[in-house]
Amino acid sequence: MRPAWLEVNFDALAHNLNLLRARAGSVQVVGIVKANAYGHGAVEVGKELLRLGAWGLAVATTNEARELRKAGIVARILLMGSLHPQQAPEVLELDLIPSISTLESAEALNALGKAVAVHLEFDTGMGRVGFQSEEAQMVREHFARYENLLIQGIYSHFADAEEDAAWTKEQIARFVQVQQVFGPGYFYHLCNTAGTVNYSDYGLSAVRPGIGLYGLLPNLGLKPIARLLARPTQVKQLPAGRKIGYSGLYTTQGEEWIATLPVGYAD
Repeated sequence: MRPAWLEVNFDALAHNLNLLRARAGSVQVVGIVKANAYGHGAVEVGKELLRLGAWGLAVATTNEARELRKAGIVARILLMGSLHPQQAPEVLELDLIPSISTLESAEALNALGKAVAVHLEFDTGMGRVGFQSEEAQMVREHFARYENLLIQGIYSHFADAEEDAAWTKEQIARFVQVQQVFGPGYFYHLCNTAGTVNYSDYGLSAVRPGIGLYGLLPNLGLKPIARLLARPTQVKQLPAGRKIGYSGLYTTQGEEWIATLPVGYAD
């Protein structure tokens, strides 16, 4: 067995989920497990989030979704970001809820001839993927022509809900404009971790805390859910003046104990 391992504390995960959910007024929580659940293990963490009552899971790529499906997870999986038209068949194969940011991806998905629920992503200020908020009416009219696409959810993403209140309020105003175009009845979601904490009045249908679920933001009452442990490869005592490692980036100041751990760059 490898002499280094990651311990993940599900009690801390439950604490973080409940704290963030309560902060947002007990709305639904989308469990973000992209990037292997931020390195914590997407399958294991995903199953626990679902057991704790998460609305569903969210990933960044179809490969991440495939891993969850292979592990037996049958719950909702939201594919975040912008669906590439070439990935449309995988959406049906894996029974995913895709995020649609372009008409090209919508048309590719609609052309497959099978009904599928989708979430529309609008760019309200992040500047990455998403329809522009000013395009909401045009988007709605186009989607009325797609007989196989059912708009289930509509969302956007905060760019700096941590510090820039003016920018964040501008994003909220733009998202409100989108809501006014589409009206009630949709699964609206906007808040990441910082949004959940600082703008809880906009929890809407659900919040999408990512890094906060894992306790990696300080001073919010969140708990880190993991710790990295290792059994030293060697422990030895070195005299003063001995350089350690490539380029001697550290020099012992006196007699010091040096432990080498089997983790890091090529171990």
